[in-house]
Amino acid sequence: MRIGFVGLGAMGLPMAGHLIEAGHDVTVASRSRGPIDAALARGAKDGGSPRGVAEASDVVIVCVPNSPEVVEVVDDMVPALAEGMTIVDCSTIDPEVERA
Repeated sequence: MRIGFVGLGAMGLPMAGHLIEAGHDVTVASRSRGPIDAALARGAKDGGSPRGVAEASDVVIVCVPNSPEVVEVVDDMVPALAEGMTIVDCSTIDPEVERA
């Protein structure tokens, strides 16, 4: 399965690593270069941006720190979203933002 992962912080990087170890094709993006490089060393591909991750994936997992960042990530992905894609948000954010 082609899985995208946006947000490689304290929770996101280990989660992406488990998906890679399980044999999935994982494409990543994050604010900081260090976690991207760590994921690449484990076998991930660099999506370059949330949109690039969405373009390369069937499922995208978002794990970013706050509501404004979730909105920013989703806004960037919108042009690449297609019917049948699944977006999973693991961020701890305002429920109203999540509903929107």
